[in-house]
Amino acid sequence: MLTTQHPMFLWWGPDLVQFYNGGYRPSLGEDRHPGALGAHGREFWHEIWPIIGPQVDRVMEHGESTWQEDALVPILRNGRMEDVYWTYSYSPILDDDGEVGGTLVLVQETTARVLTERRADLFRVLSELLWTEGPPGTSIWEVASQAFAQHESDFAFVLFYAAEDGGRALRLMARAGSIPSEVQIPEVLTVKDASSDTLGLTRILNGDEVAITDLKESGKRLYSEHWPEPLEQIVSMSVSLSASRRLYGALVAGFNPRVKFDDSLRNHLALVSSRIGTALGNAQAFEDMRAAAAIKDQFLGLVSHELRSPISIVVGNADLLLTQAHMLSEEDRQQSLEDISNESKKLQRVIENLLMLARIDSSDGLDLQPVSLKDIVLNCVELASRRNPERTISFNSNASSPVVAGQETLLAMVVENLISNADKYSPAGRPIEVGLETPEPNHVDVSVRDFGIGFNEGDTTNLFTPFYRTSSAKAFAPGMGLGLAVCKRIIEVHGGKIWATRRPDGSDFQFSLPTIERD
Repeated sequence: MLTTQHPMFLWWGPDLVQFYNGGYRPSLGEDRHPGALGAHGREFWHEIWPIIGPQVDRVMEHGESTWQEDALVPILRNGRMEDVYWTYSYSPILDDDGEVGGTLVLVQETTARVLTERRADLFRVLSELLWTEGPPGTSIWEVASQAFAQHESDFAFVLFYAAEDGGRALRLMARAGSIPSEVQIPEVLTVKDASSDTLGLTRILNGDEVAITDLKESGKRLYSEHWPEPLEQIVSMSVSLSASRRLYGALVAGFNPRVKFDDSLRNHLALVSSRIGTALGNAQAFEDMRAAAAIKDQFLGLVSHELRSPISIVVGNADLLLTQAHMLSEEDRQQSLEDISNESKKLQRVIENLLMLARIDSSDGLDLQPVSLKDIVLNCVELASRRNPERTISFNSNASSPVVAGQETLLAMVVENLISNADKYSPAGRPIEVGLETPEPNHVDVSVRDFGIGFNEGDTTNLFTPFYRTSSAKAFAPGMGLGLAVCKRIIEVHGGKIWATRRPDGSDFQFSLPTIERD
């Protein structure tokens, strides 16, 4: 026994006095050797005797050998209970009288292989479920929770959150496992909830890929129904698509306290997270392709109407002036020229908007410089007031002069577009109210309030979609539905968000941008 490197262990006599070789030594961990040498088996292995005791008795009392393969026999080592897997045999050793005097244990710890295979199986099941179309309405988050529900040996619980509001909020979508009642599970969490966040999710929203909460250091004792020991860590990990760095959400895992959270387990969680991110990215790409196809069809329909109409007017009036100018009165000639000018400007705006969308979508990023958003908005209000003196356009602000990282021309285009829409879709005589405020640190909001035709509740989600126009807008004034889409893309590439709110007497259009420190 002493000359072989294969792990071997021996119990001898009625007290089961223990002996083992150097090959078995690592299985005892750092704290149970050399105390195990010469100890009595029943007392030394008290934590697992209910499992192995009957097997030893079969050998000692009946001389029967036993065999176990990849058996879970948790033991105390390194100061904690650990889930350990073993392939082992118990065989009788005869004494000088030919009676069973002891039990020889031939053993091989297989924990690393069992855990690797188990985690690979989770990844396989997850991939299969993600490829298989689930019941109608089943989300990718729910599919992921089903995979984890089938593999609870590593995880006490897993929570799945989807990113919202441009990556500034997370919403709970699914869960799996046994969640301790003491765990505070927010349904929705934003970057402003750091003080109440016990799961590390706000760190994910702020750009961290992993946030580890050490429960032992914090003194919190959380228990799962699966193990008598308290959980030791809760890990939050971002779910994103590595190619785009886009945050799709986060998963939060409470781990089996008998499995050490090491690099292997961390890499496993990262691989699973990446697989979910890839599935979400593929789903988004499919939706984008479907939306692009719908937009193309819608665009062709609009081109046949919205572009053909001004072109027809331009061509018709140009032909009229070329062939019959001598027969027209001065007033008619002037009207034809004005029609050509107005329709040409309309075509120019359409082309500029299309080019702007294409430019932003194809750009790797904008060269942003510190600019005063308040100055930009004030200049746009003054310009709009000069162009339309009959419309009252007011400006109010409680902010000094917040600075943002941006392109002044593009941000001015957004403000001008919102004011122009408010003017376009409001009856004469009704005011437009423009505001700028800092509702929270590090962010500035700009609002444009009108008292015009407004929009229906069902229009809210589509207002910023290219070529979308509400039924009331179509009836009130011509257009192609590109302006708000351009505004949305400009604000997004500046790291902000834009939204609209309906009111009984009109609508509010607002956008928010992160501020920077003034040099």
